[in-house]
Amino acid sequence: MPPRELTNAYVRWRFSTDAAISATPAIADVNSDGHQEVIASSQDGFLFALSEKGRPLWEFEANNRFTASPAIVELPGLGPTILAPNWDHCLYALGGDGEPRWIYDAGARLSNAPPAVADIDGDGKPEIVFSCGFDGTLRVIRADGTPIWSTTLNRYLPEGASVDLSPTLASFDKLNITHILAVGSDGCLYSVAPDGEQMWHLRPEGGLGPVCAVSESYGIIVAGSEDGRVFGISPQGDVLWVEETNAPALFPVISRSLDGRMLIATESAVVVNPGGETNIIWHITHDVERDTLERPTLAEWSSKPRSVWYQMRESGPAIIRRKKGLRVIVGVGTRLRVHEEAGAKVVDIEVGEQPTSPVVGDLDRDGRLTAIVGTQAGEVVAVRLPRKVRGRDWLTYRDGTKRHGWRQ
Repeated sequence: MPPRELTNAYVRWRFSTDAAISATPAIADVNSDGHQEVIASSQDGFLFALSEKGRPLWEFEANNRFTASPAIVELPGLGPTILAPNWDHCLYALGGDGEPRWIYDAGARLSNAPPAVADIDGDGKPEIVFSCGFDGTLRVIRADGTPIWSTTLNRYLPEGASVDLSPTLASFDKLNITHILAVGSDGCLYSVAPDGEQMWHLRPEGGLGPVCAVSESYGIIVAGSEDGRVFGISPQGDVLWVEETNAPALFPVISRSLDGRMLIATESAVVVNPGGETNIIWHITHDVERDTLERPTLAEWSSKPRSVWYQMRESGPAIIRRKKGLRVIVGVGTRLRVHEEAGAKVVDIEVGEQPTSPVVGDLDRDGRLTAIVGTQAGEVVAVRLPRKVRGRDWLTYRDGTKRHGWRQ
């Protein structure tokens, strides 16, 4: 007989749009009504708010396509705010009712990465960090949409070439100095100070993938490469170790295994105890010619009422921490899979063509998880996952309020 979990997950609802969805949806109570909403966007320029049951609440139309995940943050004086980058050069700040609070025109197409938000300069107010995909600029603006600074990051592509940047924010020391980390489509990892000064850059032979993972508790940055290498990098930019996974490792995430060791999941492999003498590597099986595996998301259990969910825009693994270990959730081809920490597959369900990276949350707060993905067929799909959260453990959603990279 198959594991009980294999027969205990089901598609809860589907919502159809008129164009492909390439950005991971988000889950949050955007209108402060006590209910979770699902925020999804499509490539025909529409952004939708759905109820926990998949019913449309409102829609917003921009002038071009959405390919980056929306970030949902609490901004001073505005409350819950949806930050949505669009190809029409604009970063939209929408309220929970779908109405614009402000619009920032960057003058260039924005990148495929969602913005990251934190108080990077220590003034007690959050700043918004994002990038433009055609001019290679990293930009910082205030919470009201007014600009602060921008810097160009491109060392390895010809001048004028498109450089897509994926920003991540992290604080590695007791001084709580924020490091802005950005991996560019030139294969280089950049570290930028809160005032915009470039501190260091790193590009191993062959280049790095388009996103890095950050663990503040381990004090490490992790990035991968197309040829299967996973790099452990210090906050000063030194390579500490390299693991060979023998499979594409462009999109790493970091968590902690059941026995307390570092666990890194990529779109095609999981590494336990990287850099150690007794490391473990197992692979997520897929059809190399057919299946698309892309950008991951991270989730974990929490026994305290704090936000724990991180999300990216494309397909890759999510990690859920459970009392009995982790669960790795990944979109493979047309299916959503859940693997145990040691690799056993416990959920395998059809969702649709090229599912995005899943975002996972307790939609109706009954203690049971739902995974949300978008598909190339233009559907938002909600999959009810097996088993309930036990005891006082419960989950809430967090977008990239401080970072949209991954940390423990």
